[in-house]
Amino acid sequence: MIYKIPIYVEIEVEGDFEPANLNAAVDIIITRKILTVLNESGGFPHSSSDIFDQVGIDFVKAAKVKQAKIKLINRSIAMKKISSRE
Repeated sequence: MIYKIPIYVEIEVEGDFEPANLNAAVDIIITRKILTVLNESGGFPHSSSDIFDQVGIDFVKAAKVKQAKIKLINRSIAMKKISSRE
């Protein structure tokens, strides 16, 4: 399953800009940076099968499932997975 967890970023710019360029910059630069920071500091991926992974273990208990693997994916991979199921 793919879940979307929103992360909001406020960006203030000055000067004339093309909205498409701004959107592309956010998608390329900001999103990549956020994913990198989360991967480095959050220790993704998480797995309940790892006895030292408290996030994975806590997730399994809260979700009441047998096992879970949690990883971050970027938007393009999510869109490919969603479209392949249709």
